[in-house]
Amino acid sequence: MSREIPSFEKTENKEQIQELKHFTLEQVNEINKRLEGIESKLRGKGYGNGMMSLTLKDHEGNARRFGIGGGMGYDATAFNPDQVIAALAIVGHDFDKEKVFDFSDGSKPLGGLKILDLGCGVQPEFSYIARRLGAETWTVDVIPASEFQPIEISEEGKPIDERAAEFHIQIDLNNPDAAQKILEKANGKFNFVTEAHLSTGTMRTIAGRERDYAAYGEDTAKDVLIDEGVYQKVEPLEVRVRHAGSLKY
Repeated sequence: MSREIPSFEKTENKEQIQELKHFTLEQVNEINKRLEGIESKLRGKGYGNGMMSLTLKDHEGNARRFGIGGGMGYDATAFNPDQVIAALAIVGHDFDKEKVFDFSDGSKPLGGLKILDLGCGVQPEFSYIARRLGAETWTVDVIPASEFQPIEISEEGKPIDERAAEFHIQIDLNNPDAAQKILEKANGKFNFVTEAHLSTGTMRTIAGRERDYAAYGEDTAKDVLIDEGVYQKVEPLEVRVRHAGSLKY
C-alpha cells in the first residue's frame, strides 16, 4: 500500500526512506492526454515560447513573480518550463483555472514527488522551482554545484534554493556505476525522472576544459525509477511523459 510523501518542506530526515506515489500505465496515458496542445491552452497565462512566469512567495513572505526558461536551444535551461509543466500534470494540477501558476499562497502541489533531473546544467531552474512547490528534487550533472550560475529567480541576492549543493550529485552518467551511486546518495529510487538536452549533448567545463558532453539518460532512468514511475525526455514542440515500464524494453 503506497502513500504520498509529505511536502518536501516538511521532510527533514533524509535518512528516512519515503514510500512514493505510484502511477499506472493508464494514469500516464491520462497525463499525456492532459498535456496535448498544452502550450496553446496556456497561451497568455504565463507559459509559452520556452518561457514561464510563476508567482511565489519571496524570502520575506511577499508574492513575487519569477521568470524561468528562455535559454539557448542547446542548453537545458530552455526546457525548464516544460519540465515544470510535466511535473504539475503528473500531480493533477488544474490547468483550467485563471491563475494557473500562482503559488503565492504557499501551496505545495508537487508534494508526493521525488524527482531526479538528469543533466541539470549550470542553471537548474526546474529543480529550484520543484523544491519550492514541495517536491524532493535531486540534480545530477558532470559539473559540481559550485559551477551553478546566478539565475533570474534569485531573490534580491539571496539564493532561491540554498539546498542546491546538498541535493546535487556530481557524476558522469556514462560511468557504469552511476545509477547505483545516485541511489546511494539519494536514499533510494525516484517516481519522476526528467532530462533535457542530455543525449543530444551540450557544452560543459570538465577538468578546466570545455567540451561537448552527452549521456544516454534512459539507461540511468530505468535503474533509478520505481516500477510505476514516470520518465520525461523533453522534446521540442511537445510535452509528453512515459511510464517507467517502457524503459525496460
